[in-house]
Amino acid sequence: ANIVQDVRLKGGMWGAYDIARIMRDTEWRPCPGKEAFHAYMDWIAANEN
Repeated sequence: ANIVQDVRLKGGMWGAYDIARIMRDTEWRPCPGKEAFHAYMDWIAANEN
């Protein structure tokens, strides 16, 4: 796919994050996107008020 993106936007919230260090130094592992999304939606519902 041809993606047009401002080349200045490559750090911070615009860039990808390397998780190799946290995976090496801890037992943390990312959960699948669908699972994370549903957990987030559950959190929102539980914390609305």
